[in-house]
Amino acid sequence: MNYLYEIFCTTATLYFAGNPYTIQIIPKGDCSYCCPMYPEKDITLHLSTKINNIREHNLFKSWGEDYYIRNNKPIVIYIHGFSEQASGPNPQTIKKAYMHRGDENLILVDWSTLAALPWYDHAVQNTRFVALTVSNFIDDLVHKGVALERFHVVGFSLGAEIAGLVGKMIKSGKLRRITGLDPAMPLYLGAGPRGRLDSNDAHFVDVIHTDGGILGFARPLGHADFYPNGGTPAQPGCTVEAIVEEQRIDEYVACSHNKAWKYFAESVMHPADFPSVHCKNLDEFESGGCEDARSEPGYMGYLADPTMRGTFFLQTNEKEPYGRGLEGRVFQERSLENATSTKRQRSLIL
Repeated sequence: MNYLYEIFCTTATLYFAGNPYTIQIIPKGDCSYCCPMYPEKDITLHLSTKINNIREHNLFKSWGEDYYIRNNKPIVIYIHGFSEQASGPNPQTIKKAYMHRGDENLILVDWSTLAALPWYDHAVQNTRFVALTVSNFIDDLVHKGVALERFHVVGFSLGAEIAGLVGKMIKSGKLRRITGLDPAMPLYLGAGPRGRLDSNDAHFVDVIHTDGGILGFARPLGHADFYPNGGTPAQPGCTVEAIVEEQRIDEYVACSHNKAWKYFAESVMHPADFPSVHCKNLDEFESGGCEDARSEPGYMGYLADPTMRGTFFLQTNEKEPYGRGLEGRVFQERSLENATSTKRQRSLIL
């Protein structure tokens, strides 16, 4: 019986279109039939820096013992979403972007065994366990002398909700910045500020919305909320026709959702390519009536200014490079299909 239980509790990797996804027969979590959770096995922290030649170093067994504490560079903690792995395209793209800059210590949080398919509801419940582990990690480093203001927590989808919980749970003070990449909406819609990402979770909370009303939130959640292409599906390049034509079937469900981390990763490498304009709503952006349309732009992503407040709009390209520079601050009608999608966006945003 125990042998069968161990088999059912074994996590496997499913490859779809070359991308790894975590799958498990019985979910891990806190329930009568769940497989038990173990912090050191189910949550791993992988450090990458320019100094270690971009090799990932597992920190869990050596908190506070590595050279990264002794440098003064910022520490970025990145948390992936449901069914993903730290070795997958999302975290690895983020890693490549930060290593290109070389200005930060990047820590990838892998909680894939707690976010396995098809157990989304259990993954949501497990977010608190992950957040507690990460917040304890940060508190431990602060206790060892690492300045709290060096930390920037970034999360995608469920990872964004974990980032918010980390901000709530930290005992050593308030995080400098949290960036939410299309924070997960399913099972969070009625959660309220205490149960989801909120502007009170850090001194500066910036949010990028790309799949609002479906897998992500459409309404503002942070100090600065960015709405590329209106913030809702279909994002440029995510129409059914484009996905089928380019044989990107793995993106059929979450193409617009995934644009959030893709835009952010590109902004790390090319910070000035995503200027936005402060607008009250999408209608104002379309009409060109935003008050500061000709003023100094506010940037989405890496270069976001911590003094920014409100909702910001911009447009991107369908393919890389996504950033359009100053052209992205001026609304341009794309196609009949996107025009129809725009009407839907007005009903979702704000």
